[in-house]
Amino acid sequence: MQKHVIDSIHKKNSVALKVIERLSTAEGFLMLGHENPDEDCIAAMVSFGLLASKFEKRAAIYVTGKLQEQHHYLLEICQHNMIEVYRDKDAEVRRIDTVVVCDT
Repeated sequence: MQKHVIDSIHKKNSVALKVIERLSTAEGFLMLGHENPDEDCIAAMVSFGLLASKFEKRAAIYVTGKLQEQHHYLLEICQHNMIEVYRDKDAEVRRIDTVVVCDT
């Protein structure tokens, strides 16, 4: 998936409203990033997970590949906030109806 610029306030507001609508209607969110995620990618997943949990929604992140030692504190934030963390590619992710792709 290629990134693209959202070039107007109207389009940005439209995207924000769609995210808010989904946060209101969905039950479970799975945040995905790229393989061997850097700190920005992991932080984006954790941030959206925290947002979803504030809406009292089920949240999980899936991390693939190598994780730098200095980034483990981000996964501890998940554990503290009851956001599930999946590392195994064969893990069965339960009760998720929305996937959020994060990078930065």
